[in-house]
Amino acid sequence: MDFKTHIREGFEDLQVVFFIGGEGSRMRNLYYKYILPSKQWLVVGYEKDGEPIPIWFKNFEVLRKIGIRNFYFLASNDKCFEYFKQRFGSNPEYNLQFFSKEDFLKIERGESKIKKENGKVNIYVMETGKKGNATELLYLYKLGIIEPIFLRVYGDEYLEIKNVEEIKEFIRWGIKKIIEEDAVSAFACVSKEKVKNKGLEKRVVFNIGKNEELLVDENGNFVVTSFTLHSIKFIKLIEQIGASSIEDERLMSYTSHKKVGRVIEVEFFVNVNTKEDYKLLQELLGLSQRFSFYFDNNNKKNLKEKS
Repeated sequence: MDFKTHIREGFEDLQVVFFIGGEGSRMRNLYYKYILPSKQWLVVGYEKDGEPIPIWFKNFEVLRKIGIRNFYFLASNDKCFEYFKQRFGSNPEYNLQFFSKEDFLKIERGESKIKKENGKVNIYVMETGKKGNATELLYLYKLGIIEPIFLRVYGDEYLEIKNVEEIKEFIRWGIKKIIEEDAVSAFACVSKEKVKNKGLEKRVVFNIGKNEELLVDENGNFVVTSFTLHSIKFIKLIEQIGASSIEDERLMSYTSHKKVGRVIEVEFFVNVNTKEDYKLLQELLGLSQRFSFYFDNNNKKNLKEKS
């Protein structure tokens, strides 16, 4: 794939790897554990027909609006696929595919089961059966699924972005940094003042150097988001040091891992890790903190706000 072409054009062939699974160990006392697949499904709004909007869909919608067409959702079950099927199943502009854990583990390198349809939004939901997001990335790479440059995103972050061009410009800049300056990772950052999490002091903060390199600094002004462009060198580093998680400190501190950062303008940023984070996000969005949950006869999840 010629990524220099994507700088000039719409980079619609860029791959997005979406992580929407997780065990929710830090939110074990929240009521969602009994109803929803994971915290990424917590409600952040409603469609006109009353259907709930989960946290992860917000980031997907931003990327879809700027023209990206290839999404790989790494999930722990089939709920995400059912959600997409309900929303877009009858829309000819979408190509939806689901791979159960059993099917996914049977895929061999270069196998044609993953069918891309040009001109459509391709959505692949995969139960990898692997433990650790870094392990999942390494496995996708070994199967020949991940291209030389890809975007990874988490489903438990909420970025209130008024101008989606911010993300478009970040991607264009990041691809250029990777191609022309041999950067391994390019991070979208937000100003520390825009981060609304109560536990900000527990997060790693950064500064951005004169050459846009990302510098760990306890007095820094920026926090990284999960909107991150990686080159294949990042995955090779995962393999080299044996990391199972992308959050492994060695991946951020490794000297040969050239990291750059660019600030994107947001109204606010919340990474939902705790019950308090979710309550705060509800307040910021003007949502009630009380919901009722039920399942219809088709076992389709519905969430309705209590009166």
